[in-house]
Amino acid sequence: MSINNIIILFVIGLFNFNLLAANIYTIESKYLTILASQEKMHYRGNVVLTASNFIINSSELEFIKKTREDLMRFTNLTIIQLSKDKKQKLTISGDKAEYFIKGKFIITGNVKFSDGENSIQAQKITYNSVNRTIEAVQVQDKQVKVVIKANE
Repeated sequence: MSINNIIILFVIGLFNFNLLAANIYTIESKYLTILASQEKMHYRGNVVLTASNFIINSSELEFIKKTREDLMRFTNLTIIQLSKDKKQKLTISGDKAEYFIKGKFIITGNVKFSDGENSIQAQKITYNSVNRTIEAVQVQDKQVKVVIKANE
C-alpha cells in the first residue's frame, strides 16, 4: 500500500467522526448549572459524556442554544471514538473546542487527532463534517505535524 493510500485512509477515518451519530447520551459531572433564560446548561468538574460510539472527557461542557445554531463548548477535551466492537478507533484532544450542531468542529490549543500510530498535531484544527474538510493551523514558528505509518 502506498503512502498516499495510507494518508487517504487516515483522513477518511477522521471524516467519519460525528458527535451526532449516537441516539442516547449520558453526561456525568460534579456540577450542573441550568440557565433556562439563556437556554444554557453548564457542566463542570470531571465531565464525562458517553454515547454508543464515543466517550468525551472534559473539565467543562456547555450546551448553548443559539438563534442560528446550537453549540457545545468544551474545555480540556479528550474524545475517544469507539468502533462497533467497542475498541478505540480515534482519539482527539485539545485545550478548548466548539462543536456547532450543523457540523463544524473547532479545536484549539495542543490539538492532536490520532488513530494509533497515525496522527495530526496542530495548534488549531477546524473540521467541517458537511463539506468533509480538515484545516490544521500552527502558530508562531511551529509547524503542523502529520505522522503516517506505512503498512509493511
